[in-house]
Amino acid sequence: MRTEVLQSWVTVQGSLPVTTVIQEEENNLDVGGCSDVNVWVDLRSVTTLAAAGSNVTLYLDSSPTKDEAFFAPFAALPLLTPSATPMVMRSLPGAASLSPIARWLRWRLVSNSTSTSGTWAATFRIRVSRARTPSFSPMLAPGCQLWLRSDAGVTLNTSGASANIITSWADMSGKGYLFKGVGSPTLGTTTIGGFPAIGTNPNGYLQTSTAGPFIAQPDSLIVVVQSAVASPASYISIFNAGPLATQLQQLFQPVTSDTTVNVNAGTGINQALLSGNLVSAPNILQVDWGASSGSTQIYQNGQSLGAAVAAGAQSTQLGTIGATNAPGQFFTGWFAEILLFQPALTQAWRTLITRYLGARYGIAVP
Repeated sequence: MRTEVLQSWVTVQGSLPVTTVIQEEENNLDVGGCSDVNVWVDLRSVTTLAAAGSNVTLYLDSSPTKDEAFFAPFAALPLLTPSATPMVMRSLPGAASLSPIARWLRWRLVSNSTSTSGTWAATFRIRVSRARTPSFSPMLAPGCQLWLRSDAGVTLNTSGASANIITSWADMSGKGYLFKGVGSPTLGTTTIGGFPAIGTNPNGYLQTSTAGPFIAQPDSLIVVVQSAVASPASYISIFNAGPLATQLQQLFQPVTSDTTVNVNAGTGINQALLSGNLVSAPNILQVDWGASSGSTQIYQNGQSLGAAVAAGAQSTQLGTIGATNAPGQFFTGWFAEILLFQPALTQAWRTLITRYLGARYGIAVP
């Protein structure tokens, strides 16, 4: 079990009205690829204020990026009295946790005193060990350009009846992309594999705040998705890259069908017959653009859907989820995870990632 130091011995002091001190950004710990941690806190001294109930609480925050808005606490520990024995904080399956572990880890000290003046302080050290058997992460595969997961990096509208409306969805790959909610995309009205899924429909979808650089073929797109529409009157876009029409890669559900998917790379539309349908259960759909002798290969739940199809040779930019860039052709359904790799995944990496997704969301895969 490898132990890392999140914070060496330090004394942190605050004078009211300052009630919060946050670890410097450059010292945040990268725990990408790890879903569970044990944390040991050594407390040498603590100074609270005289007001009744005053204490100093140590929070551990996690975020998919270093943007302040996305840090959320996953554990909290009141620093009451020094102890010769380290105090332990955990984020483990089944343990009480305020938020999932994302990529970056930091500490935050908060004094809850109601006093208007005075000084509070704590002298402490924090050590972290990752899960004994680290969880698999798509970041282990080469060339991860985008990683969106419905249980991390999602910011919600926190007011009134709109509390489950998504305002943004942050990329966990480290590239810093951000998908903004347009209209009313929702979180948690349904689940995929026990995880709250992201729902899109004609009244709500997600779109990148910036398109980012061009991503050339060959590349691999993987989407964990379930549709709510069995026979759409027109095609509905699952993932639409762009925004330039000549730089288009797209995955969509075609007209009057939930048993096929279409792909488009700017020079025509090609269709693949599914072994099941998109409505009755979640599916892992993968499109390898340009990975098979310049052609496009489509997989469903880890199984190839036949010979490679000719779907153009365009590059892509990040665009929209659940709609076209126009926008239009809105997808009504749910998303759990979206991944984009460049170069395209090898067979070995495709198998590993498919099995990771299958185990996570309860989808049968080879």
